Amino acid sequence: MRVLINDHESLNKLLLELMGLVRRSDFRWSFELLDLFCAQLAVHIRAENVCLFPAILNAPNNRFTEAGLEITALRETIEKLKHQHSMLTEELKKSASLMRELLDNVENGENGGLTDAMAKSLTAVGILLAEHQELEEREVCPAAKLVLDPAEFVRLEEAVEQETHKLPDDLDENRQSRRGQASA
Repeated sequence: MRVLINDHESLNKLLLELMGLVRRSDFRWSFELLDLFCAQLAVHIRAENVCLFPAILNAPNNRFTEAGLEITALRETIEKLKHQHSMLTEELKKSASLMRELLDNVENGENGGLTDAMAKSLTAVGILLAEHQELEEREVCPAAKLVLDPAEFVRLEEAVEQETHKLPDDLDENRQSRRGQASA
């Protein structure tokens, strides 16, 4: 699941960059970067929800047994990941609201402790994102390789890649540029 893992790395870098901008009180660029992060995370979540999870859950039960996987436990893990998607989305809504408030207050020459609140919110996103990525990479991505035949796995990877390219063009160009920088 190279596309999802590459997205994890890209999201982590974006979040670190965003946190650095907030610490430096560069709120105008922070808002732009927060928007990019939210958009990239949204398409990533969608790829998991419409491609990865159904592919695994719709695999024949005998493949789980043959792979030595417990289907009930894997279903519970996928439900936990979906719940984490909701939690991430809610925390990012909070971050966006704080960012708007920060921008308004900065124009008035104050921030009223909002910088600390924003940093805490982004830290919460980072912690949850790290837990989510670790669980997904440790349990779900390997399961896909085990329960899908090679042709199904290739189709899944192609579908995930196609789904993750559904960012608006200007956001996708920014993400591709960042991926290129990461691999250099």
